[in-house]
Amino acid sequence: KAAPFLEKLAAADPYQERPLIWLASVQLSEGKVADAETTVKRAIAIDPSDGEQPKGDRMRAYAVLRDVALAKGDAKQVEFLAGVLAAIRRSEDADDIAAAGLIDRAIKEYELALESFADAYCIQSRLARQLAEENRLAEAAEHYKRAFELMPDSFGRVESHCFGCEQAFAGEDAQAIAERVFTEMAAKPDAKPQVHYLLGYLRMEQERWEESAAYFTKAVTADPDYLNAWKKLADVLPNTLRPRAEQDRVAFRLLALDPAGKHGGAGDQRVRDLPGLWRAYAVSVESGLAAPEKLFPLGDKAKKNKSRENDYMGHMGGRGTPKTPAERLARHDVLEGVIRALDTLHTWKMSAN
Repeated sequence: KAAPFLEKLAAADPYQERPLIWLASVQLSEGKVADAETTVKRAIAIDPSDGEQPKGDRMRAYAVLRDVALAKGDAKQVEFLAGVLAAIRRSEDADDIAAAGLIDRAIKEYELALESFADAYCIQSRLARQLAEENRLAEAAEHYKRAFELMPDSFGRVESHCFGCEQAFAGEDAQAIAERVFTEMAAKPDAKPQVHYLLGYLRMEQERWEESAAYFTKAVTADPDYLNAWKKLADVLPNTLRPRAEQDRVAFRLLALDPAGKHGGAGDQRVRDLPGLWRAYAVSVESGLAAPEKLFPLGDKAKKNKSRENDYMGHMGGRGTPKTPAERLARHDVLEGVIRALDTLHTWKMSAN
């Protein structure tokens, strides 16, 4: 029963890698090695960095891929993937060491992590930042350059930054290096959409809004399903001189890609084309996943199983969540403002009578 359910989860949200990782684990346990390999590679393609997960659980797809290699008897690949995982875990410990203020020791740990796997952009980036803060600028520049070179292949259509990577473009030196690296990449005829995305991200950090919007537009033109590029384009458009209708167009595309708003929302509250928004709501399809008929309580929660079950059913079924286009549109900021004004007018008239 697990595999069909996980397939439904994956189909319901094509930008979430975790159901595919779990599905690959199930397939591997059933001896379906080839299927497991295909599935886990799909998960990696969605978000290679997997940075939204807590310490000790990032890059789980690579652990499954290592198990696949083990099942295939590919000792070389097993060793390589073990090195990848060892590097990530060591860098997570280095994050804690840096947070404790032991910077020299943290830098050494990052360097040792890179000996296990040198192509981890997130480790290169965090090491570069620590070196820069210690005024070891020449060393920092080398690691910034390598981090930026690795970024396009480390990002999928969504990316999640692990701890310490969020400010990769902080500082003029880092931005100058990023400028050189990404501009050279963008000049190549086979430049990935992620290169344009990263240039847009850089321009956004620099508050050069028009240029940022232009690069994000290039990214979504090259890959119309590039969710994060659409999201960033939606963020920067209000700061540009582009026609207001452009914001609505982007919101409609986000609504089509992520109807349930599980990855940051479609920005539909900013839409002013309300008839168009109604039509977009009408064609958007949410996951439609139903809660199981029976929920089995765990541990001490058994005493509260009924209330927990009701809470879960309400969450899965979307109790209180608007479903029809009319219900969803009624929660738009403009219409809610109109409703409040009418309520106020009605109250005033009733009190006057």
